[in-house]
Amino acid sequence: YDCAVELARRNLDFLADRPLGEICHIVQLAVSPRRLLGYKGNGLVPYARSDDRAKDSAAAHQPAVAKQRDRNSASNVRSATWEDLIIGLP
Repeated sequence: YDCAVELARRNLDFLADRPLGEICHIVQLAVSPRRLLGYKGNGLVPYARSDDRAKDSAAAHQPAVAKQRDRNSASNVRSATWEDLIIGLP
């Protein structure tokens, strides 16, 4: 919101006729899914300098942790039915 307010305050030609809500939406699109902007602390910065990019980069370099036995055990879990949910309600 603060970034959108600042952009609106600057009276940029390409945002001149847009309401604040639309500018907020544009900023949100720049953050996610486009990843043009990212958060560093409490502020928005270019994605390449953001904490978000650092986290994404670190996550991409983590080894996969799921082993075949873990995947097999997950497939043996039974899905809950409506009756299971009703019985579980107080």
